[in-house]
Amino acid sequence: MESRGLAPGCIWISKDISRPSPTEMMALGIAAGEQVLRFRRIRTADGAPIAIETSTVPARFLHSPELVDSSLYEALSTVGAMPQRAIQRMRSRPASETDARLLDCEPGAPLLIMERRCFLASEQIVEFSETRYRGDVYDFVVELHR
Repeated sequence: MESRGLAPGCIWISKDISRPSPTEMMALGIAAGEQVLRFRRIRTADGAPIAIETSTVPARFLHSPELVDSSLYEALSTVGAMPQRAIQRMRSRPASETDARLLDCEPGAPLLIMERRCFLASEQIVEFSETRYRGDVYDFVVELHR
């Protein structure tokens, strides 16, 4: 955001510790009995909502949601669990009523959905996230090399 001349920010929706959902179990490669920390927030640019982000981290890496202030990666770095590699998937879908309310857009407006799995150098999965970006705010450029 800063490179685009905008001030990044976030509005926390929730920070909690709980059992993983089936999707989180599959994405993180963990058992139903394990605990995860789940962080939900609205990402902003100059105070305007631009994305809804849900990040999930196995509790073995962070023992309390209160360890995360404004930056999840800063907290992971502090405990020696900084991601070194990520796999990301992009797709689109229309905004639900809840998405539209949180992102200040019309229900059915196009959203860009990014799912990401982040890995430590040891190849352990440290984070799974889903971010729902407003389609009218983002423009992604990808450079490919042979």
